[in-house]
Amino acid sequence: GTSLITVLATDADAGANGRVVYTIGGIFPAASGLFSLASMTGQLSLSNTLDYEAVKQYDIVVLASDGGSPPRTASTRVRITVVDANDNSPIFTQPVYFRQTFEDAPIGAVIAEVAATDRDSREKTQLVYSITDVMPEASGLFILDSVNGQLSLADTLDYESVSQYVILVTASDSAIPPLTTTATIN
Repeated sequence: GTSLITVLATDADAGANGRVVYTIGGIFPAASGLFSLASMTGQLSLSNTLDYEAVKQYDIVVLASDGGSPPRTASTRVRITVVDANDNSPIFTQPVYFRQTFEDAPIGAVIAEVAATDRDSREKTQLVYSITDVMPEASGLFILDSVNGQLSLADTLDYESVSQYVILVTASDSAIPPLTTTATIN
């Protein structure tokens, strides 16, 4: 696994009595199989995948024991802070939004609002909304606010020409590269 840190303890005794062996004395919160410790070198490694959304920090008690009889032991605490990776795409609250509006709705009227969430940390979850695709008859008729997800009219509607519009919208997170998801407004 990935090496995280090497702890080092010294013992002034000579020979076997001065040989230091390392063990994990505890992990908080409890986490079986996530970390391993090389008993002879004190190298603490990652044995499995960490998930920032599940646990943001681990405290590991490392014990160093000498080879004396009885052995003498010292301990130290290692704090592992998990950094968020952009591993979650935004999720719309609905995959399809069904909305109705009157054909005489004024230009600028908000006719729909989409919303998405993202489980990643705040630095990566500032979402940006955009219109990804529209049917040809809808081109230029709608504006989507990139911050609040409000869809408004940019032009007048004519029910006799087109009675239903399909608009594909995207929510993108602010990570590099961004993760995206789509929803449809009917």
